Amino acid sequence: MLFNSIPFLFFFAIVAAVYFVIPYRFRWVLLLAASYYFYMTTKPGFVVFILLSTFSTYYAGIQMGKTKLRSKRKKFLLLGLLFNLGLLFLLKYYNFSNDSLRVVFAHFHSVYKIPAFHVLLPAPIFRSPSPSFGEGGTFLSLHGSGIISIFQWGGIAFPFRGGILICL
Repeated sequence: MLFNSIPFLFFFAIVAAVYFVIPYRFRWVLLLAASYYFYMTTKPGFVVFILLSTFSTYYAGIQMGKTKLRSKRKKFLLLGLLFNLGLLFLLKYYNFSNDSLRVVFAHFHSVYKIPAFHVLLPAPIFRSPSPSFGEGGTFLSLHGSGIISIFQWGGIAFPFRGGILICL
């Protein structure tokens, strides 16, 4: 499900309507379930990464709440942030950085043997018409270039659809 699709419009309308109907104390459950559902429509296997992020953030928050020392709370906050940003880097930017380093090493005729991390990532807004990007254009592989980053960041403001640039 893409952000700029009709199914997302219906999904958002239903979630927003239910959000304002249910009691306040249950709204977080709805939003958590809706978030998991939304991300799992792209590729159900990624629930593992979302669960890791959720539980690490929850654990850090619980530990921060238990301690009175500000310095200890800061440590848990930093650990939670580092874990989540590290996960983001691994899944989205590792291969781009790795390939960039490989090009720099090749320029100086040096050997660079750090392998790529092979995982297909969802392209939330940009859907490639080219089979070279992955299975039917639904997923982009980070192996080989950083083009996913360019299209994802650029796609947030200007999704490319069938040769027409649409400004959100």
